[in-house]
This record gives sequence, C-alpha cells and structure tokens, in this order.
Amino acid sequence: MKNGFGFAEDIVPFLHELFPDLSDGNKVLVAVLYSALFLFFILIARVMLKIISNHIAKKAFKIYLSSLNILKDINDLEISEEEKKSLRDLISACAKLGSDIDFHTDRINHSRKVSRLVSKMCTFLRVPKLEGILNTCASMIYDIGFLDIDAELFQAEILDQKEKQLLKTHINSFLPESDFIPEAYKTLFVFAINYHHENFDGSGYPEGLKEKDIPSVARMIRAAESYVSMTSKRSYHKTLSREKAIKNLKKAGVYDMEIVGALEHVTKNIRGKK
Repeated sequence: MKNGFGFAEDIVPFLHELFPDLSDGNKVLVAVLYSALFLFFILIARVMLKIISNHIAKKAFKIYLSSLNILKDINDLEISEEEKKSLRDLISACAKLGSDIDFHTDRINHSRKVSRLVSKMCTFLRVPKLEGILNTCASMIYDIGFLDIDAELFQAEILDQKEKQLLKTHINSFLPESDFIPEAYKTLFVFAINYHHENFDGSGYPEGLKEKDIPSVARMIRAAESYVSMTSKRSYHKTLSREKAIKNLKKAGVYDMEIVGALEHVTKNIRGKK
C-alpha cells in the first residue's frame, strides 16, 4: 500500500482536471488532505476489524466453553465451593492456553476439537466426573511444548530429519508456570503432555509404553488428535471423511480399540461442529 505522500502525488493530476482554477499550491494541499483522510479511514477500518474479530473470538470462546459438559459436571461433584471455583478457573485457563497453542501452530480450533472429543469419550466410557474434567483440561494443552519451537516450522510443508526430531521434543516440556493447576492434579497433566505419542503396541515414544501401561488420558488424546488431524485441512495430507478416518484408526494397530470404539460413537453426534 502506498503511503500518504505517494497517494498525494497520484491525486494531484486528477485535481488539475477536477479543479482547473485552483492554484498548484492549493491542489497539493487538497491532495495531502485527501491522502490524510484516506489513511484515517484505513486506520479506522483496521481498528473496527480488530474489534469485530475480538468480539467473534470471545463469542466463539464462550460457545466452546458452554458446549463442554465438564462445566455442568462440576456442580455434581461433592467438593467445596472453593474447589469448584478452582476447577472452573482451571478450565478457563487451559482453554485460553489451548487457543494460544493453536495460533502458534497454525491449527485452527485444534485444541477445541480434541478436548471436545475427549470430553465426549469420557462421558461415553463413564469415566468418573472429576477425572473426565481433568482429562478434558489436559487435552486442551497437551501440546504446550510446541510454544518453545519457532512458529515458522509449523508453516513448512516438508520437514527434514533434524526438524522432525525437534518437533518430537515438545513432549519433554511442561508448563514453566503451572501455578494455575492444583498440585493434586499435576501428575495427570504430565501424563498427557509426556505420553500422548505412546502407541498401544509399544512402538511410540518417548518410553515405548504398551497397552494399559500408557495413562488413559494419553491414550484418549492419541486417538482424538489423530482423528482431528485426519479430518482437518493440513498442508501435508488431504482431508479425510469421518468414516475413512475411523477406518484408518482401526487398522493402524497403534490405538486402544476401546477408545477408538468410543470415538466412533461420539463422532456420529458431533459431525460438522467446530
């Protein structure tokens, strides 16, 4: 875009034709005023666009939070009001941090989609409500380690071996400031962050854990994030249908089949939701 002076230079010849009786000095002055007015409207438009975007983002954030059963589940827990407030604060903090991770990795609504699936699966599998709440929160921020990696790497369509290894290091990270997570719950978050790339057949990393030795929250995230990746637009693969994605999960041999079955069930009811 041209700056104000460039715009003024372009408009002077036009003013010569439009106002032939104006002196050259006045025409330049009018041109500068027009340019300033033009830039002012551009600035206003940008500010308004930012306000509208923020409003839409906040509204989408509220809709997302209200769509999670875990907020209702808190009311059913036999804990103090202070503990309930702590859980609500935890949900909000994790949801916001999840949005930051999605922005950094250029994956629109990824954490929201994964956490919604985990929440639905916990309900379907009748996971105790407190555990379901914590599993859902952890599934919002399990990729927290990506924030320590240059955002440009997530824009690349092809990665070399060194870059692939760098991406794998994200599982070694934990929150540098995790005071918003109650001490009693931190172990579950560590499980989600460190072990969501373990495979049911022992072929995953970092420890090659097998079957039920893999924490359940990590097994849920492993299946849910793969499903979301396969059914979302990515630079490195075509978007798959729900049916094709579930089929791939079943034949891969690296996922807990009980969880894949739960995933197959819950995705029938949330198709098309963002």
